[in-house]
Amino acid sequence: MDYSSIIKMPTASVSSESFVFSVHKAGSSLLFGMLEDACARGAIPAISIPDILFMEGIGDDNWQTDDDIRPMFTPGYVYFGFRNFPAILENYARLSDVPKVFLIRDPRDILTSQYFSFGGKHFSHRLPNKNADSVVDYHMRDKHMEIDEYVIDHAEVLYDKLCCYRARIFDKNLLMVRYEDIFFDKRQLLRAVMAHLRIEIDTEIIDAVAVAHDIRPVFEDPTRHIRRGTPGDHANKLQAATIEKLTAMFRELMRDFGYQL
Repeated sequence: MDYSSIIKMPTASVSSESFVFSVHKAGSSLLFGMLEDACARGAIPAISIPDILFMEGIGDDNWQTDDDIRPMFTPGYVYFGFRNFPAILENYARLSDVPKVFLIRDPRDILTSQYFSFGGKHFSHRLPNKNADSVVDYHMRDKHMEIDEYVIDHAEVLYDKLCCYRARIFDKNLLMVRYEDIFFDKRQLLRAVMAHLRIEIDTEIIDAVAVAHDIRPVFEDPTRHIRRGTPGDHANKLQAATIEKLTAMFRELMRDFGYQL
């Protein structure tokens, strides 16, 4: 596939490259949105290849193992938008040497939020401009599930994603940030991310972006992408037995991500 006809790279001006990763429903849209906004205001070349391809109806399974996309990854850019680790970066020689950021959240909250975005009964995730019906149909396969069944059914996929990240990006150049950081103090979070990515940016831009993206719903609305946002919401939605099972499954893994469950 000729990805250059779809992906229009900005003019490169930073000396190296950097990567910002997360998973679905960990606050990724908020972090990526803030990063995109800040880089646009500061004339910093940043691009979300996953989001561009998603809106074109090209799913992760189609591009993340495609050698044709390799030329899109070169020094000079901030790469963000990754919600799983793409196989195409496994052999990216410079990955261990460049700055990386990973946003993590309590997996019990991730799975709870995922149910309300993707679970079929409540579908609030944005749709691509192309092939939208196939995305809806894919997630509607779970519409028969209630929340406890759903989170248990999808827990292993999340576990595997996190294990893959741990194996691929955990090194001295990784900054781990938590959902709570971005929820409670967006200014400090964005400052820390930009500093780690070695990006100089005006304080006024940081402040403006933090204010513009400080969205906290007063009431829960299952139809909105930001449904509630409050950390610990799984305790209000899941049965005690479900929480116990998820906690046992993720406890050891999450210690490596800085979480005590």
